[in-house]
Amino acid sequence: MLSTPTRFIESFEKKASRIENHLINTSERALKQLSKQESRLQKKLRKKDPLLAKQLFGQSVAKYQSLQSDLTNKASKFTGRADYIPFLDTITTAIRFLQHYKALAHNSMIHQSLEQLNSMQHRFEQSKSIQQYLYSRQQYLKERLGKLNMIKELKQYDKKLYYYQAQIAVYKDLLKQPDKLERKVIDLLSKTNPFQDFMARYSILGSLFTGSSYNTNTPALPGLQSSAQVNSLIQQTTGANNLQALQSNLQQAEPQIQQLKNKINIMGRGADGELPNFRPNQQRVKSFWNRWELGTNLQSTPGNAWLPSATQTGLSAGYKLNDRSVIGVGIAGNIGWSKSVRHIVVSYEGLGARSFVDWKLKGSCWLSAGYEMNYRSAFTRIEQLNRLNKWQQSGLVGISKKYQVSKKLKGSLSLLWDYLSYSQLPRTQPLVFRYGYNIK
Repeated sequence: MLSTPTRFIESFEKKASRIENHLINTSERALKQLSKQESRLQKKLRKKDPLLAKQLFGQSVAKYQSLQSDLTNKASKFTGRADYIPFLDTITTAIRFLQHYKALAHNSMIHQSLEQLNSMQHRFEQSKSIQQYLYSRQQYLKERLGKLNMIKELKQYDKKLYYYQAQIAVYKDLLKQPDKLERKVIDLLSKTNPFQDFMARYSILGSLFTGSSYNTNTPALPGLQSSAQVNSLIQQTTGANNLQALQSNLQQAEPQIQQLKNKINIMGRGADGELPNFRPNQQRVKSFWNRWELGTNLQSTPGNAWLPSATQTGLSAGYKLNDRSVIGVGIAGNIGWSKSVRHIVVSYEGLGARSFVDWKLKGSCWLSAGYEMNYRSAFTRIEQLNRLNKWQQSGLVGISKKYQVSKKLKGSLSLLWDYLSYSQLPRTQPLVFRYGYNIK
């Protein structure tokens, strides 16, 4: 009975640990890259104005080293200054709720999980502080270097900062996508009145907007604040008489908040629209494995005096270099259907090795090219494949149309010209039509 919540706690602890490691590694890499970029800027500026170069970059190395040093230190207590993530709030509150379940009260795993959550949130807080510093640094350099017509020299700095911010956003999105186990546990807990009351009192959002029907004098649990304490803090800091007044003010300020969020979203590009020709490569912020797409396709070959009619089935794996180009490899197998519909005999008629490149032209149209080697005879032993004279070369170029079937599935139609078909013996068809599907 306790296996599900135990697995849930252990699973999310591992997830939080992975995200924390990603945050540390990404921040360290970004700081090193931007520090090197500033060193290059300093060298160029020193040729024009040595005094200004010393003034602008004299303390930057120490500051970058200080930020990197903070990343290597053990995470301190989370102060709550990072961005609010609804699902993370729910998960944290759920784990705290399970901590008070009798059968799990003395489970050390819960304490470790809460410590890991605190550590991960602290790293998000750190990354936010780093982004704020880098953005202010970016604007300061643009202001000073702009007077010397050196804005172009900041282009690489701007790009690296943009990708750093985009990568942090990806890690944050991971916490907005619960897996099956997390969703199952939260759904089960949400159906119980004790958990609903607990969420209303002790979650971040619930503490701010708890109605009067809840007892605000309930003592706070260790590490948590009661609604009364939160209300008192709000009154001291904002002067609001109660939470209802604050909520009303927040609703009135919603349009202004949205405008501010829109400005923050383009923070890395600058307020004046810098990098007008910069097209971000969205693949750069994805992990190595998430940049691969698997595919399958079919191709029919009519029969002739030497070869039976056949269907070639291919499997491929493509790696996305960027949003506009994909390179990959694949294999194919030929299934023969004999020479007459009256005498259909299914047979294995060889295999093929493929390589390909796809480059996006416009919209859903792609330019496709590839090189293939096909063994067009049936074989019974692997040794037979060593006979090179049995392999035929194909050089393909043509147009492909890729269309969306579902969120993770794409269809593809390809019309290709085999410009090496004319030199093949036996000769094969020069035009190749293939259709298939790709899985992201």
